[in-house]
Amino acid sequence: MQHAGVRHRAVSWCGVVGWLIPLLVLTGGGAGLADTLRLGEQTLDVEIASTPTQWRRGLMYRRHLDDQEGMLFIFPDSQPRSFWMKNTFIALSVGLFDTEHRLVEILHLDPPRTVIQVRPPKTVSQHSARYALEVRQGWFEDYGITIGAVFELQPD
Repeated sequence: MQHAGVRHRAVSWCGVVGWLIPLLVLTGGGAGLADTLRLGEQTLDVEIASTPTQWRRGLMYRRHLDDQEGMLFIFPDSQPRSFWMKNTFIALSVGLFDTEHRLVEILHLDPPRTVIQVRPPKTVSQHSARYALEVRQGWFEDYGITIGAVFELQPD
């Protein structure tokens, strides 16, 4: 009799996994859908991070970020933002934008120096921001993007 119960639970578990995996893909087990962001003369393909889970994950575990790629964090409000580099291997620049999509601050974040870092330091912005754009470190300077620049998001 127990054997039938175990088999029943296994079938139920398979059913749950069958719908759970597509659900995670659609709802953002990682970052959300990609959009195109225009900033100055530059166009970037950006992954959208708009949920607390996506904000926490950010660009963790990535080994490379192309010059025309980034991640756009969209927050529900405007306030000072904090960033950490836990499990992040790419040196990043973070552009902070106000509610009008105007660049108000640029932060530079270095990856941890050791593989195991239980509590990586947090970097807190001096300005309130509603949006944050993470790109490879130095990207803003390399493309002449300065404070006051405005981005435009063009959904794909």
